[in-house]
Amino acid sequence: VQCLKAAGWVTILAFGALPGADLEPKIQSVYPFTGQRGTTFTAVVRGSGLRGASAVFVKNAPLTAAVEGVDSEPPETPPPAKPKAPTDLVRLRIQIDSAAPAGHYAIRLVTPHGISNALPLSVLEQPVIDEPSVSHETPDTAVVVEKFPTVLNGRIAKRGETDYYAFNVTGGETITFEVLSGLPSSGAPGGNANGFDPSLS
Repeated sequence: VQCLKAAGWVTILAFGALPGADLEPKIQSVYPFTGQRGTTFTAVVRGSGLRGASAVFVKNAPLTAAVEGVDSEPPETPPPAKPKAPTDLVRLRIQIDSAAPAGHYAIRLVTPHGISNALPLSVLEQPVIDEPSVSHETPDTAVVVEKFPTVLNGRIAKRGETDYYAFNVTGGETITFEVLSGLPSSGAPGGNANGFDPSLS
């Protein structure tokens, strides 16, 4: 039995013994993990033990989220030397209120095996642009950023990947960049041992 308290109410969720119940539901990442207020978008949650996920638990968050489907990630080729738990992909439909305050909000998945850990979903005021599906790993294929301020949702899909972005500046102009990870390091709010520390250059 797991007990969640939100908005003055106590919700008790009970789960019976199910096959594979020893597989604790765990979220590894969410992409994209940022969205502009007043928008609706699809996010994909990667993790293990998420089969049968039926709902999204958000505490005091100015958004609604619904599970659209659950798939299995294709196995690695070649297979890793050390077997890993199967990776589940949960598609979420997220709608952010038009008056939502900017900030980070924790989301969890409700599964037949219990409630998952939490990872943050960021609500922003600025427009959010998703990186294109085509490769942009060289200066020649860099994604052109046409205006500032802007927020770019990017993803490092494999080890050693580098994404390039290009933009124009004029003399005397100062532009500030910041990179945030949707997979916070161990010890950070919502963090885990598989934390990711991206870098800019």
